[in-house]
Amino acid sequence: DEVSKTKDPPTATTSRAAALRLVSLLFGGASLALIMWLVLFLCGVVGGKAMAADDSLRAGIENMRQKNYKAAVSHFAAATGQGADVMLALGSQAECLYYLNEYENALKICDELTARIPNCGRAAHIRGLVFRRQGKTPEALEQFRWAARTGHIASIAMLRKEGQ
Repeated sequence: DEVSKTKDPPTATTSRAAALRLVSLLFGGASLALIMWLVLFLCGVVGGKAMAADDSLRAGIENMRQKNYKAAVSHFAAATGQGADVMLALGSQAECLYYLNEYENALKICDELTARIPNCGRAAHIRGLVFRRQGKTPEALEQFRWAARTGHIASIAMLRKEGQ
């Protein structure tokens, strides 16, 4: 009982020190600094990058919802570079470019999306929309059919509307 009165209660600092001593015993003192730096670096870079990608996606979606397509394109492009969900970021970017009547850029993004995800129905659907807007009906229907085979609902509806 005398010992418990003089001993300080455990704190986060004493727990952290104990953990550092354990790591030091396991890996040696010289590599402890390297291990700690590596952990902090990875948490900062990987965690920070994922958070930045999520923030860019959210901003893109919000701008798209408000029909501010030009700003949305920038956010989706940033999200793609930060490792975001490729289908969501590139597909949304291509869709916004379509709404901005930037058809060639939309098709380039669709090609990039298809290169990353070969059976991407969304890319085919957006290609179909672009081709239809350009008056290329046979090419548009071919893309809608391809997208429909992947289960893309909007393309299925488009084909029904076209009587296909």
